[in-house]
Amino acid sequence: MPHLRLYAVSEAVAETLSEKLIPELAQLTQTQTDEFTLQVVQGQFYRAGQRCEGNPQVEVIWFDRGLHVQNQCAKAITNALLPYYSETNIQVAFCVLAQKQYYINGAHF
Repeated sequence: MPHLRLYAVSEAVAETLSEKLIPELAQLTQTQTDEFTLQVVQGQFYRAGQRCEGNPQVEVIWFDRGLHVQNQCAKAITNALLPYYSETNIQVAFCVLAQKQYYINGAHF
């Protein structure tokens, strides 16, 4: 934990993010790098009945770390994606879990 789900992001970009972004996020959140997971979610996007390219989106599932850290992480994620997707809107959303809602091997974290 944290878990990042990437939408409309290529696998090549995801590989780069796993090497360069994760260490930065680990430092910002004071979390070990091996606690992070990064997942590319494959899918097709549609607008007005037509297939289209989606805007890059990152969904961050994590425990609350405060708004200041969240803002820093959102900026780091956006900055990491900008070189690849500067012509579109980059969206970052945080899904905050309470520790009592998160289990590892059937036990609360």
